[in-house]
Order: sequence, then structure tokens, then C-alpha cells
Amino acid sequence: MGHPPDDALLKALHREIAFLRERVDEEGEARFRGWLPHLKRPSFFEPARNLADFLALRQHDLYPLQRELARLGLSSLGRAESRVRENLDAVLATLSRALGLGTPPYPQAEDFFAGEVHLQGVSRELFGPGEDPCILVTLPEEAVFDPQLVPRLVEAGMTAVRINLGHGHPSLWEGMVAQVRRADQAIPVLWLAEAASIPVIWATQVLDRLVKKGTPSRAEVSDAVLASRAECVMLNKGAFLEEAIRMLREVLSRIREHQYKKTPRMRRLEMWS
Repeated sequence: MGHPPDDALLKALHREIAFLRERVDEEGEARFRGWLPHLKRPSFFEPARNLADFLALRQHDLYPLQRELARLGLSSLGRAESRVRENLDAVLATLSRALGLGTPPYPQAEDFFAGEVHLQGVSRELFGPGEDPCILVTLPEEAVFDPQLVPRLVEAGMTAVRINLGHGHPSLWEGMVAQVRRADQAIPVLWLAEAASIPVIWATQVLDRLVKKGTPSRAEVSDAVLASRAECVMLNKGAFLEEAIRMLREVLSRIREHQYKKTPRMRRLEMWS
């Protein structure tokens, strides 16, 4: 049996987290005030404030602190992107209670998960309802001449379309839009975008070899797994687009069951049951 952590360790961690919370408050506030004159949408004020706090937090080397917190069964701060102040406040509340320094309140659930809920709402507004992440497909020109192509892509798992205005001409684009209506109507960037409640489109030529040649490379499959951390994944056009959509939908569905962004979802393990 190990010994419980002594008061000296708990007090040291409490001081360090309190100092960090104070620095985040001051540095985040200063950065946010500098941004405020340029912010046009009131709905973005809170996400922008959290982003400023996240940037302030990441100016500090948290690794030694993370290890000590994790050893005590506390938050390691590794998933603080969408809730910087709330995460720090929750850790402080636990340490304060362990030290007998009163019973400071924990953040309310609606406050703790507000950033996550806001990001999901913005994603639905931008990409439409459906499972996350959405599958965004660059619509090929053949959609104009093949009325069944878009319905087949939707059936395969496509949830949003992109029309590349860098190619073709207005009449072609209008034809693509008409067909869509008939059919039923890199990692640090992900952290920053989540902190600001900004949806991310993962557009790294996902499954490009599969789309064009019919077989994916191992690196492409790994990239598709990473793409599950974004709110939307984009596929380019190619001869095997339907097969690529089906494979991407299967990959995203499997990952969605076990992980949300960086957070594992501890579902019941079936492998040895």
C-alpha cells in the first residue's frame, strides 16, 4: 500500500495552480482586451476569451505539474482547450477541500461543458445536422450529367458538398447546386480552434489514393483516423469517390465510439468479455 500524499505536496500543488490561475486571468484578460475592438459578433466573445486564456495557459511549461496532478488522480489539464478557467477552478476546489481550506464550489456542469456545446452548435449551423465529423465531398462535374450520382454519394455517407469555383464555369456550378438540392437538400490548430469554438475542416487530401486509384495507403488510413478530431472531413473528387466515402464513414464511426477529440470514451470493452 502506498502512502497518501502529504500536506506539503498538496500545498505546493495548490500554490502552483492558484498562481497559474492568477496568471491566466491577468494575461488572458490583457490579450482579450486587445482583441475586443476587432470582435464583431457578440456570440464569439466567450470563445475568444477562452482562446485568450488558453494561449496564456500554454505560455507555461505544464508537464511537471501534469505528472503530479495525474499521480493524485486529478485533472492533468490535458483537455483544457474548451474550458481553461473552469478546469483550473475544478482542480483548485479539489485541492482546497483536501487541505481543509473550505469548500469552494466546483464549476457548474453547464459552465464546464459550455465551450464543447457551443462548438457543436456552431458545427451544426455550418455543416448541418448529423453525426460528427461530417463528410465534406468536392462534387465532381459528372454530377451535372448523372442525376443519380449525388443520391448515391448521400447514401454512401456524404453529409456536405463543396463546389470548387476554381474550375468550370457558372452554368456548371448552377447545375451542381441543382443536383445537390434534389438530393436532400495539423494538431495544434485543432487545439486553438477548439479553444475558440471554431469548427475545423480537415482537408489533407484524405484517402486521396483511394479516391483516385481504388486502394488507400497506410498513411492515408492513419490520416483518416486523425481527421476524426475535426468537425468536418473533406474528400476530393475521383473515380472511386463512393468507395472512399463508405470507408471514411466506417473509420469515423468506429473512432467516434471510442474517442472525442483527445478524450478517450471509456466504453465497455468487448474484446475479453
